Amino acid sequence: MEKRRAYILEEKASIVLQLLKEERTISQIAAETGIHTTVLARWKAEAIDNLPSLFTRGASEMEKMCKKYEAEKEELARQIGQLTVELTGSKNLQNSASVEERDLECREITLKSRPSFWLLTAPAPITAPKNVS
Repeated sequence: MEKRRAYILEEKASIVLQLLKEERTISQIAAETGIHTTVLARWKAEAIDNLPSLFTRGASEMEKMCKKYEAEKEELARQIGQLTVELTGSKNLQNSASVEERDLECREITLKSRPSFWLLTAPAPITAPKNVS
């Protein structure tokens, strides 16, 4: 008993395309390819049944790509916002007059860049010691 021959997708698609063109009969194509007419008829029926899914697959893949793009865009916008806050804070820090002011501003910037739930657990800012004379 002979083993069944496995057809590569390109070869199968080419044969089905010939069947769909209907320039020759299924019997003629079966004689040329050595594939039984029942198999060819089944391939043709499968191709016709699956034609609508060709168009819906492309749309769903496009939707997935759009969602992925939007998610990346939102993440990058969030990162830009965070970096802008940090940069503004560091510029303000350079313009501060005293070490105590810089330390205080640095803590404020750190607190602003953290998510709001961290503010509940953040330690109170340390004030500069007073000179006792």
